Amino acid sequence: MTRESVQRDIQIAENPEMGRRVIHAKTFWQKFVLAFLPHVPLPSGSMMIVTLVHIALAIVFWMKIPESTFPGPVSIFNAFIRMWNEAALGRELITSITLNLQMILLLVPIGVITVIARSLSATKGLVTAMGTFRFLGLTGLTLIFTSYTSGAHSLKLSILVFSVGAYFVASVARVIDAVPQAERDYVRTMGMSKWEAMYEIDLRGRLVDTFEALRQNQAMGWMMLTAVEGIAKSEGGVGTLLLQSQRTWSLDEVYAIQLTLWIIGLGIDWVFVRTRKMIPWADLRGARS
Repeated sequence: MTRESVQRDIQIAENPEMGRRVIHAKTFWQKFVLAFLPHVPLPSGSMMIVTLVHIALAIVFWMKIPESTFPGPVSIFNAFIRMWNEAALGRELITSITLNLQMILLLVPIGVITVIARSLSATKGLVTAMGTFRFLGLTGLTLIFTSYTSGAHSLKLSILVFSVGAYFVASVARVIDAVPQAERDYVRTMGMSKWEAMYEIDLRGRLVDTFEALRQNQAMGWMMLTAVEGIAKSEGGVGTLLLQSQRTWSLDEVYAIQLTLWIIGLGIDWVFVRTRKMIPWADLRGARS
């Protein structure tokens, strides 16, 4: 039994009228109408058809856009091959992916420290202050990071970790604040110490939620990657190629890089989703929520 089927059963159990609608939807028109009703689960086959229709409409819309505004699939594919052979696009992608992975690895201990610090009264306000840094712009902060870093790579990594880390800290803080007091009272009745209770409830018990926050925030870091690589160009990266193509108004190259980044970003997100399923109680928490 998959997580989707469990959620569907829960929805039907909570709303019997929804179950009757799903059961009685036998004709094509009835199934078509169900797709436009809120919170009505569709069978997997019908959902696949809806997805294929969306993809087909997107391709048709893409081919109808003027080439001067948005190059067509053939032009973008040719630009991708040209950049792969002549501009070392593959090497620049490896540079960018490596930078993104290093950012993720540094965010993991930041998440653990945030959970512990949010649980302590002495550092709870400090976590709130760190979360407010997400409202700062990077224009002035770049000067500070340049003064305290030794190269282009460390400069880009520090900017990424600071920017994404501020959002990540705020997300983890919200996860910890949302823990019901009843859970904390329950573990105290079991004779656990305060540190044991913090480990069981905040660290271990909210691992799935913290991992989901990491997944969402690293996606934002991947989106910011090209802008950060444009600040320090000496090490290269996809952002450097993107800026060069933008200056020469090579729209086919610009969109070829953007589509490549989009596909790689989807791949990274898929890895996070599959890794999340390795957490033993992930599906159970998802079904209850």
